[in-house]
Amino acid sequence: MQLIEMGALSNEEHLSRLRHGVRQVGVKRILPGGVPGRATTVSSPNGQQIWRVALHSTGAAGIRVHFREFSVGNGQVWVYAPPSTDPRHSRIAGPYSDKGLFHDGEFWSATVNADTVIVEYDAKAGSRSGAVFPPFHIDAISHQW
Repeated sequence: MQLIEMGALSNEEHLSRLRHGVRQVGVKRILPGGVPGRATTVSSPNGQQIWRVALHSTGAAGIRVHFREFSVGNGQVWVYAPPSTDPRHSRIAGPYSDKGLFHDGEFWSATVNADTVIVEYDAKAGSRSGAVFPPFHIDAISHQW
């Protein structure tokens, strides 16, 4: 599986922890380049396509993923931490389906308490071939401390 590495926070991102007297819980980080081309797609024996990508933000206590143009129909999208012995890393967000949480194709996932998350899209067997795959964009994460 491909890993998209965001690296450590910049000085500017560190300074965003306190703005206008309000302590923030995280900072939005724009993902560099296209995510779909750096993901892995496999087909299960029943013909189901499974798309996965890992996102890492050094030092994050938690990560949220921003989706836009989300339209997976009956498919399901999960956001979860890789296997770990740390009980704080057991959070799983999802499944997200159809047009997402607000039915408009744009939303943030729930927080997954880890510095690396895996986004997995499980398309239903027999999904339209030739359709945009995956049928959503990931353009940012929220690096939480």
